[in-house]
Amino acid sequence: DGREGSALYSAYDIGAVPRIYAYETCLERAKTKRTTPSRSDHALSTGTRMGAEIGAVCTLREPLSSCSTRDGRAARGAEFSDLQAVLFEGSVTFQVSDCKWSAGGCRPFLVGESLAGAAESVLDAIERGVARSALVELGETTLQLRVSREGGLALRVTDADASSSDRSPWQTVSSDVWVCLCARFASRLCALLAKQNASYARNLRVTRLRRRAKTIAERAKLLFRTESVLNARPDDYRPRENAPVLARASDRHLAALDLTPRRLAYTERWRALVPTMDLRGTFLAGEKLVLSSATETYALDRSTGELVWRTRLPRGLSIASPRGLIRQAPDGQVVIIDVETGKVRLRTWLAPRTSRSGVALAITGDGVPPQMLLSEGERDIVSLDLITGEPRWRFRCARSKVVRARRLGKLVYLTDTRNTVTALDAQTGQMVWRRRDSLGFHHAPTLSSDTMYIVAGAENTRGKLCALDAYSGDIRWQNEWEVTPASLDAPPVVHGAFVSVPVRVRDGVQLRCHRTDSGELQHLRGASMFTAGSSWTHVDSTLIVHETGGRLVGVDPRAGGVAYTNKLGPTHESDVPRRLEPVLRAGVLFVPHAHVHVIDPTSGRQISMLRSPDAIPDLIRVDERCNVYVAEESGHVVAYGVSNQLGLVAANQ
Repeated sequence: DGREGSALYSAYDIGAVPRIYAYETCLERAKTKRTTPSRSDHALSTGTRMGAEIGAVCTLREPLSSCSTRDGRAARGAEFSDLQAVLFEGSVTFQVSDCKWSAGGCRPFLVGESLAGAAESVLDAIERGVARSALVELGETTLQLRVSREGGLALRVTDADASSSDRSPWQTVSSDVWVCLCARFASRLCALLAKQNASYARNLRVTRLRRRAKTIAERAKLLFRTESVLNARPDDYRPRENAPVLARASDRHLAALDLTPRRLAYTERWRALVPTMDLRGTFLAGEKLVLSSATETYALDRSTGELVWRTRLPRGLSIASPRGLIRQAPDGQVVIIDVETGKVRLRTWLAPRTSRSGVALAITGDGVPPQMLLSEGERDIVSLDLITGEPRWRFRCARSKVVRARRLGKLVYLTDTRNTVTALDAQTGQMVWRRRDSLGFHHAPTLSSDTMYIVAGAENTRGKLCALDAYSGDIRWQNEWEVTPASLDAPPVVHGAFVSVPVRVRDGVQLRCHRTDSGELQHLRGASMFTAGSSWTHVDSTLIVHETGGRLVGVDPRAGGVAYTNKLGPTHESDVPRRLEPVLRAGVLFVPHAHVHVIDPTSGRQISMLRSPDAIPDLIRVDERCNVYVAEESGHVVAYGVSNQLGLVAANQ
């Protein structure tokens, strides 16, 4: 202290919870007869909310005038360093209903940091649906918090030397109220310090606590907003009765084929090699097979494998749409390629995407102009008109990790992994209905007929399956399971009159089967556990499970459990395909394994097998003639032509 001519010293351990041995104590105080700088008390309060309040009195000293060193700036920077400036003493008071606790001789700023950490623990526990306890050190006393699985919160203050009989009783308080009070206390404490001296605004510890308080308030706002908006006029979006159903070209082609119930035989037609191949940009378009790489796109003739056209494109994500190939670059450039000629038909720009994951959903039909939903920037979803290349509408999502999209008729459904599923009008982007749940929606919904099946929670937590009216958002039924910790292995699968949810537990994947009309749990014999990472698909009422080890299981709830089990053969771990989803075509399944197996989905009988020793079937495409195209992630592409074809035989034949 240059003004008083004395020296002050502090001793403490730096860490998340610092340990203080001395704070601004005068050296040789008795010999020099100097005093510490003058200090003043500053009070702050969060305000009473539903009978709860947090207050504090902070004893702050006046800034030192100047130091004996020549570099006054360096000394002032040391005075307001990261931890040194926030170790001031004071007292903190808590009030819950009629009970009031006071803790003196503590460090209010460190208490604010501990309260912020406890609030984050409460939010995590409620999001995961688990019970949790937390402690906040208040000098000689300790604040204990206890969160129940249902989200209830209880707290009390205890002394370290107090026996169990002398401890104060637990006081219950709303989790929403307590978390908001902790965030407000931390925010107002930072504002008080910045008002006292502007140097506090640059203190690293103060700025970090201010950001944490803001984040906690935003999370609480999203988590505890449980109000839902229902659609009062769902009939406006329901499909009209007796609407004409247009048959697809592939269905008309199959109906015209004269197929016989013989075994399928395949012959190899051609091979191709595409460097740095992108499997997501591989699709069939008319008589062409479109293949995408990091910087180029190729179109090959499906029959001969000859190159039809080749186009250089910017690095980005390739998306198939009815209007051609869409390429979205990380810098926001969007290019639409004409599949017939390979020329750029449209080019437009959006805001750059901040992450690789996002929405890419093509929308056409049902009276809606052809458009593509794409992620833009950090939180926006934009509808891009595929005719003009101009945005039709934008929708801003809540701050979350991943946004997933599904479409049914005139509605688009978005889940933001926090606690909201939102239905938007596909033509205007206006919100039609919204449903919230404190457990959060971490996976995309499954749509069947007029019902949405979506799982709330199940991200290392408890979870529940909800059946919602797809057009009004009203809950039809919900069924919760008590297995914790658990996570969802795949979205729900609707097969016939049943909906199944694969839940990943400690020993594997447990299959939960419910009736679609009532949500009643259906017991399945012999279908208790499966391996994680399996693919889940269905054919009519049969659920097809393809495990990573090569086991194909057909589960039929009408028969009470497993209908058949087919072992496709051993394979090396490095030869497991990247995608295990079978392809259903002409009533048979094309299952990727070490080779491609053609399986009858009703009996599990193997009809044929396509041997591909030089290409692991990471991705398979099957055209309307049952010709198969196998693509490996390394870039090898092999085309197989069918010799004998399958067909449906009348019952009297």
